[in-house]
Amino acid sequence: MTIANKTVLITGANRGIGKALVEEALRRGASRVYAGTRGPSVHDDPRVTPLTLDITDPAQIAAAVEQVESLDVLVNNAGIALYDDLTDRSAIEQSLAVNLFGPLDVTHAFLPLLTRSRGAIVNALSLAAIAPLPIIPAYSISKSAALSMSQSMRALLAGRGVSVHAVITGPVDTDMNAGLDIPKASPESAARAIFDGVDSGEEEIFPDPLSETIAQAWRDGPAKALERQNAEYVVDRNYTATFTVDQSPAEVFAAITNVRGWWSEDIVGDTDKLNAVFDYHFRDVHRCTVQITELVPNERVVWTVLDNYFDFIDDKTEWKGTTITFEIAEKGDKTELNFTHHGLVPEYECYDVCSDGWGTYIKGSLWDLIETGKGKPNVGEAITDGERALASDRSYTKTFTVQQTPDEVFAAVNNVRGWWTGEIDGSTTDVGDEFTYRYEDLHVSKQKVTESVPGRRVVWQVLEGGPTFVGVANEWAGTSIEFDIVDQGDRTELRFTHVGLVPDYECFDACSDAWGGLVTGNLRDLIAVGALTSRA
Repeated sequence: MTIANKTVLITGANRGIGKALVEEALRRGASRVYAGTRGPSVHDDPRVTPLTLDITDPAQIAAAVEQVESLDVLVNNAGIALYDDLTDRSAIEQSLAVNLFGPLDVTHAFLPLLTRSRGAIVNALSLAAIAPLPIIPAYSISKSAALSMSQSMRALLAGRGVSVHAVITGPVDTDMNAGLDIPKASPESAARAIFDGVDSGEEEIFPDPLSETIAQAWRDGPAKALERQNAEYVVDRNYTATFTVDQSPAEVFAAITNVRGWWSEDIVGDTDKLNAVFDYHFRDVHRCTVQITELVPNERVVWTVLDNYFDFIDDKTEWKGTTITFEIAEKGDKTELNFTHHGLVPEYECYDVCSDGWGTYIKGSLWDLIETGKGKPNVGEAITDGERALASDRSYTKTFTVQQTPDEVFAAVNNVRGWWTGEIDGSTTDVGDEFTYRYEDLHVSKQKVTESVPGRRVVWQVLEGGPTFVGVANEWAGTSIEFDIVDQGDRTELRFTHVGLVPDYECFDACSDAWGGLVTGNLRDLIAVGALTSRA
């Protein structure tokens, strides 16, 4: 990962290697550098944002998280070294608090941002983690523990796309080493080597002449080999789905790239071209912007989520920065498809709903498209259990089927005066149209047409008003009235939902009765016979 145009947070940034890392990140073109220290000072470069951050203080960590909007690289540099002889337990406890638990707590706090950016964690350790210095044994113990923590983090976070780098530093000319009469590297040269290692993807970075002497032996040695072997025990916790079909890899690839055929017919943009960007939305519940970042015919498709919005969780952008892969492989005379949403893990707030959704669309709709040539994409109506729960929220709904075509149903819905009994002022057919509905002295409301997709969907937003016989003025304001039209072959289904009209509303009983007569009575008659029957 290059530092250019990235956001970097460095703890212990006021002196020594930390200060040098701030300057080096700026030199490499970082867009923002958060300089975390216990007593931050002002920096001349406007790209530097000082953070008050004692890494042993949970309140300061939480406050820092609130100030950082995005993060690509976290450098856990803050540390402490105490001269001791292991006779004072408090020296060990203090060293562990700063050198082990501090970086652990900071990492956990910023992990959601790093997951979103598929970022990097850089833990500043020491040669003492491998070969302890007996004059600072508590420090050596804490750094050894931090090395083990870094190795475990690396395995555990790989599935989220977050890399972990351990910096095995030898003697550097800092305050911490002021009492040692030995050759020392400069903080500036160490900072350059650290970011060079991050750029090149080195898991362990040896940033000075002394540490560099063991670099190759470490990378080729049995300890590193055993670390990689042990990492295989970590189960991939990203959401995955796999199935096998009789069709060829070419047919599977064609189906995957026909995203409107299995995920949503409302997708806008190309879905079968490298670097193309398309938009997905499901009502106001979920919107995302996706770029096709890999497209290898008959083998592999990769999407990167550029932006995302959920209206039902606290982190509205939870998918942002994640990647979605489709791996196609021949298995004898069959084809296997492996789907993975990298970054969609059980810790995500949306995991249950999102995994349910992918299960339906991948193992259901996409499989159907491959096997039968016809998928079951979303056409604006809820398909999965999660979508139904989120979209309806106990809202009033009615469904019926007719023999007429989707276009005929669409025309009848837009002929509002033909089925909604009462007085209507204004146009009702085009997006942006506003109209007022009145029924005697019992109801007055103003609606705006916000969606109109011929043969598929109509949505009105209620701007104001509602029944006049209830105690709550404007009870309908902010609700929406949705008509979803679904082609079922020789029949057409109309799904009506008054989103927001729930049993808690004072008017619910009267309004649901009225909608029942208007929708399954008047509107259905208008569609089926072209006029209202005596039920009107």
